[in-house]
Amino acid sequence: MNYTWNIIQMDCYPQAEGEVNVVWNAVWKLSATDGITTCYITGNQPLTYVAGTPYTPYNELTEAQVVGWVQAAMGASAIAANEKIVSDLVVETVVPATYQPPLPWAGA
Repeated sequence: MNYTWNIIQMDCYPQAEGEVNVVWNAVWKLSATDGITTCYITGNQPLTYVAGTPYTPYNELTEAQVVGWVQAAMGASAIAANEKIVSDLVVETVVPATYQPPLPWAGA
């Protein structure tokens, strides 16, 4: 299973801790694919900027940088749990756990 993390929205404070456009929340999308089927989930991760730590101006942020913040704030166990959720969706799409076949007396 291959996973891709994307940032689809960022919420900012106009000013915080002496900086402008400080990201306080990131909305993410996690996709999983088995090479044929792709599924995704979304969520949000609150973020905290601490005065005095390195600051990147909003217009210089990269998606990789913000994904790193999200994953660091989320932690390894939450990352693994979300990746399991989305990979289970791919498996369920390919081989459904249940389905509704036609009623045997409804045809013929």
